[in-house]
Amino acid sequence: MAFSQTSGSYEALQKKPAYWPAASSSPTVRWTYHTGCTRKTSASPIFANVQKVADHIDHVVQLAGTGHVGPGSDFDGVGDSLPAGLKDVSGYPNLIAGLLKRGYSEKDIEKICYKNLFRVREEVEKVSKKMKRKG
Repeated sequence: MAFSQTSGSYEALQKKPAYWPAASSSPTVRWTYHTGCTRKTSASPIFANVQKVADHIDHVVQLAGTGHVGPGSDFDGVGDSLPAGLKDVSGYPNLIAGLLKRGYSEKDIEKICYKNLFRVREEVEKVSKKMKRKG
């Protein structure tokens, strides 16, 4: 699985230490899924796996901290393009085990897996209520 700020290629991500060229100057890192990076094609013979996903999480954590990371979990309609070990939600323990091996605390993993999403959703709901009151 490869991510970039807008739309790049896995090869570009490999060549630069910063996976997202503008991420260090941008307050927002937008993850875009590149299916060509997970399927063997003539342009990209590289398959993604749990380790590569954890590498990308590490990078975003270095840029923004554990309070600003959250993987997507859209498994419908993507065929066989998902990383090895993360083909469906039953693969999340593989990712969690990989993060634990890298030294992430249980608290950090909870933030990454769901608490960040819950926090952002609550903040969005608060802003929505304020905007509705103001009309």
